[in-house]
Amino acid sequence: MPRVTPVGASLILEHVLADPSVPAAVVNKLLVALPVPSHPTPRLRRAVLLRRLAADPVSESSLDTLQLLAALPAPASPIAAAHIAVAAYLAVSASDFDDAAGALFARPNGRVRLAVDEGGSSALASDEIMTTVDQFEAAVGNSFSQAVLRGLWGDRSATEERVRDLLAAEWAAIGPSLLVQAAERIVGDGAVETWRAADEATRAKLRILAGEERTHEILSKLEEPTSSANPISTPAVEKVINSLKTSCAELHSVVEDPLPAAKAVADEVLAARMEKSVSLDAEEARGQPTTCGTAGPSAPNDKGKGPSTGKPHSLMDWNPTARTFQWEESPGPESSEPSLRRPHLPSPRRAPVSPLPPGENKNRRRRARKWCLLEEEALRQGVEQYGSGNWKDILNNNPDVFIGRTPVDLKDKWRNMINRYRGIVRPPTTEKAADILLEALFSACQNLADEASSLPSEQKEFKLYKQHVDDLHHLAGNYDSVIVCLGAKVRSLPELANKLPLRTCRGVIAEFKLPSDTIEEYGSQSPSILSDAWLAFQGPRSVSIGSTWQWKSENDSSTVSDEESLTAMEELLPKASGVYPRINKWDFVGARAGIRAMPPLTANGSLPLLGCLDDLLGKKSNCTFWIVGGLGARGLLYHGLVGKLTAKAVISCDENIIPSEFTCWNTIKP
Repeated sequence: MPRVTPVGASLILEHVLADPSVPAAVVNKLLVALPVPSHPTPRLRRAVLLRRLAADPVSESSLDTLQLLAALPAPASPIAAAHIAVAAYLAVSASDFDDAAGALFARPNGRVRLAVDEGGSSALASDEIMTTVDQFEAAVGNSFSQAVLRGLWGDRSATEERVRDLLAAEWAAIGPSLLVQAAERIVGDGAVETWRAADEATRAKLRILAGEERTHEILSKLEEPTSSANPISTPAVEKVINSLKTSCAELHSVVEDPLPAAKAVADEVLAARMEKSVSLDAEEARGQPTTCGTAGPSAPNDKGKGPSTGKPHSLMDWNPTARTFQWEESPGPESSEPSLRRPHLPSPRRAPVSPLPPGENKNRRRRARKWCLLEEEALRQGVEQYGSGNWKDILNNNPDVFIGRTPVDLKDKWRNMINRYRGIVRPPTTEKAADILLEALFSACQNLADEASSLPSEQKEFKLYKQHVDDLHHLAGNYDSVIVCLGAKVRSLPELANKLPLRTCRGVIAEFKLPSDTIEEYGSQSPSILSDAWLAFQGPRSVSIGSTWQWKSENDSSTVSDEESLTAMEELLPKASGVYPRINKWDFVGARAGIRAMPPLTANGSLPLLGCLDDLLGKKSNCTFWIVGGLGARGLLYHGLVGKLTAKAVISCDENIIPSEFTCWNTIKP
């Protein structure tokens, strides 16, 4: 057997290694037995890298393999996700996070940063990938950020799943080997064109490769029959054919053909045996009677001379004793035969035939298929990106993940994912509870007033009143100044209704607690989190998450319905889990809502409303009315500043003390 050349070895290895069904042991033996190709094809290099990645999906070497794979032409799209997942897992699973993250993500020479930054592989880079790289770089030396990143990227099984997705996409797109392509051109769909363009010498080689049966099929398609003419016509073949004809003629001239004499002898022997057989048959026939009688009584003959033999009766002969009835008639009463009961056969019923084609059986349900972690994560990211309810967009943008799923499947799965947060008994908010809270507020203010009045400095007088006011001017006779700070309730005052440029927005806040059987707690030194959804921790086992945004809502009730609570969970949970993944282990215990008075949008941003209301209300007394409102969601940020500015302006009766950015709302139409 001739020795395999490097070119032949390259073709064999390319064909075998790119077939994932071939065991690794067979591949290893081939690599040992065959010479190493000097110029491997891109397909062979890709197959070697894929097999190495399948054997070791998550490690330092797999990171190198992924970067080499990205350098090949047209890598599969999941390679960026697999690359960043492996790098992130290596960083968060390292014993020293700072060293590992610095070596992988730090500027300017981090391995991953060099691969995804400008000048690196475009297949590994994207805005989302760059954001993740920057997050790891910023987490160096920050224990809280490291804890968050460990929660996001610390699952090895999720990392291996992304690598498996890449392998599946790469194996599917690797294409046929050169040997398969050559076989397709010789005996496959492209065989006719190949054979038609080949000359006689090339066809002789193709005949050896294709075999006689396949050759006949291909040549028949070319309308070149192989039985009547020799398909191979070369000088050498013609010489052999002429030599055979000459040899046959010379043989006939020397040797007499024995076939005619043998045929004559055979004919004589056959004729003699035929004559002997006929003679024996005649002798046997003479020893037998010429007729045979029938068993049973004999029928009389025509001349009355006793019984005679004859042929038996046929079933088709007429029987004079038989009686026949038509279907409609029955025997008469005068008949001597016993009465016969005519059987009643029901007429067959024909089912009406519909002209429409038979429809599909819509009652047949699809076979349920369990959701995998990859699908759940893709659904969670899709809701975060496109919002709850846009199930068709999420499905269309993840066709490789949601295989065989429908928008309804995604909707039902998302409801099931958050369904464990439903059905919890919420603490009722009643009018009595609101009165108790209001009384507590007044008590606290009264205590503060008593303490201030007891100070040895200038005499101060504080009085707190609780009364219902229908008209602001009813307060004018008792006070020099009145500050209106009712928030969204300011709309209930008839003098200010529809006169302030405030935008109402209802928000729902969800309350969570750790289950009683959970030992893990939120760190006492860990801060609250401000993001798309803020997380305000009230100790190690309680947290408030907010808030939703329902613009132009007129619902100022603090009670939250089940439907509104579910909608809030769909909006808040994906945002909260993005910065604190372990929130999924907490239990939902209640929800509360409120309405915010949002300030208008100006060139300076959204700033609170401060200033005097006399021009808006009309000066009817010596009492001056002031407004503090529109703090919106930033009340905790602004309340100290706006309180101090308003107090100075009220005491000095000078609105100019307040910066114009807070008083320019007077020029805005509501």
